[in-house]
Amino acid sequence: MMKETILQNARTLIIGGSGFLGSKLKDSIRGKNNYATFFKNKPISNGYNLSKNIWMDIRKKSEIIYAIKTAKPSVVIYCGGITDTDVCEKEKQLAWDTNVGGVENLMSVYRGKIIYFSTDYVFDGQNPPYSEESKPNPLNYYGVTKLEAEKKILERKENLVVRVSGLFGISHSNNKFVNKLINSAKVFAYTNLISSPTYIDDVVRNMSVLIKSPGIIHLSSHEGISRYNFLRMVVKFLGLSTSVLPCEYKTNTAIAKRPYNSTMISLKCVETTPLKVAVKQMSEMSERLKWNA
Repeated sequence: MMKETILQNARTLIIGGSGFLGSKLKDSIRGKNNYATFFKNKPISNGYNLSKNIWMDIRKKSEIIYAIKTAKPSVVIYCGGITDTDVCEKEKQLAWDTNVGGVENLMSVYRGKIIYFSTDYVFDGQNPPYSEESKPNPLNYYGVTKLEAEKKILERKENLVVRVSGLFGISHSNNKFVNKLINSAKVFAYTNLISSPTYIDDVVRNMSVLIKSPGIIHLSSHEGISRYNFLRMVVKFLGLSTSVLPCEYKTNTAIAKRPYNSTMISLKCVETTPLKVAVKQMSEMSERLKWNA
């Protein structure tokens, strides 16, 4: 059953409503007059969409002004931007204009609460696990843009930065992660890159806490696991025949550097699901849903 969160007396605007996280929140937040923006990918129409859609380019202030005037949000949930690490490394100006300039544009026209979703890639992977008090030091340009955006968001004390890592789970509108496993005979996964994946339902479950919280919160499983072992676990619980093959990440051949161990922990009061339990819940949900590409 789709998890829903009710935000009493909140009018939400979700920026990036067609992405994995944004679409999940769009399908899950119950409330009056909620809106979501999309840019390249138009949201899939289904019976679970609970928000009205607005086309918007975050790089254009005039379009942000239109979205704010239309939605009249009491809180903006910012999931948008370029998240492809290699694209950010290759197209730095585009990455800056979108990931940093977009936040600057929003804050210049909107004075209300912003919940900004960031990444574990603001850390260098040298001294895990990382708490909210750990000092960031990004290795790649994606992490640089996200950290700079965080700084701008936190210029206002009521705003919140939520750092997540390797989002996984089930959405009615966007299941590229699981679809890739289902449609592939084999996938390669790094044995030497470790992180603490974020169960997307934990984000939904904690929204009523996040909307009232300022500062920085880490929202992830808090259990470090290699990408290889994580995918093996997912494939096993989903009952797939997909072969997960080990490979080693090497910085000298990568377009963008990745932290070797970006495991995060939280010093804040957020509820998270143990990793194996979360993957089991995901597999149970998958049996009741028709996959959307």
